Amino acid sequence: MSKLNTLVDFLKQKRDVKPVEIKAFLVDLKLDVSDLMPWADFDHPKHEGYGRKLVHQESNFEVMVMSWQPNDFSGVHNHGYTQWGAVQVFGNASHYIYKLDANNDISLARKESFKSGDIAMVNNALIHQMGNQTVDPYLSLHVYGTIDPCEEITGDSKIYEIEKGRIVETTGGAFFQLDESEVSHVSELTCTSEATIAEFGATLLPKSIHFLATQKETIAKWSKNHLFTSEK
Repeated sequence: MSKLNTLVDFLKQKRDVKPVEIKAFLVDLKLDVSDLMPWADFDHPKHEGYGRKLVHQESNFEVMVMSWQPNDFSGVHNHGYTQWGAVQVFGNASHYIYKLDANNDISLARKESFKSGDIAMVNNALIHQMGNQTVDPYLSLHVYGTIDPCEEITGDSKIYEIEKGRIVETTGGAFFQLDESEVSHVSELTCTSEATIAEFGATLLPKSIHFLATQKETIAKWSKNHLFTSEK
């Protein structure tokens, strides 16, 4: 039996799984990058933030593998209906945790550097961003779950588009410059923290060379107004 099948069997026996339980199980399981390679997708479209492949899905959890090329980054996002989960990286990953106040003003709470094997616990309160600021590609394992059956575990996910000043809801990937056809609802977002804007820009700009012309125009305008003014 493969190690990922062992993980799936463990999750099938649970309904309400504490993230710390998944972390402990993954530590004992001792997954290796070779266990994830059958689901690698390093040839994903360059304008998308990362590759994503579904490993297994049940009514209350799903297991996915993400593939990260150099300069790949997700958008800032949460995980929709997800109530418990974990992410394990198999390379050197950048991890940003954000916070949102009552007025929908977003700011960076913490930046972390993960090394291969590190595990981050996930719940539906987490707003974060992952990416690859190295020259080497890597894979990551993602487990998302709910207590009760749910048609889309990560459905109703929110992407916090700082460069557009909006929050969008989607059931697709947590990509920058999400296609409007993937957006189901939009609400206002502000970012008044200059430090947050600078850190976010460092994740967005390297990827933006692969965007469409109209998307590049949006990024260029935002960069001029927020990153490259004479006052900063």
